Amino acid sequence: MTPRETELTDALCQGLSNKQIGARLGLTEGTVKAMLHALYNKTGARNRTELALMTAKKQYEAPSGR
Repeated sequence: MTPRETELTDALCQGLSNKQIGARLGLTEGTVKAMLHALYNKTGARNRTELALMTAKKQYEAPSGR
C-alpha cells in the first residue's frame, strides 16, 4: 500500500466520510471515491467497512494477477 493509500485508509478507520477525508488530504470527494474503489480492487474488499477492517488488521492481500 502506498503512503497516500495508507493516509486514506487511516482516515477511513477513524470513521470519516469521503468529504471529510478529502478535506483532510486535500482531495476532492470524487478523488476519494476513486481511490477507495481502486483499493477495493487491490485488496479484495467489497465495501468501506470491509476495507477498514482489513486495513486495521493489516490482513489484506492483493488478488492474483494484480
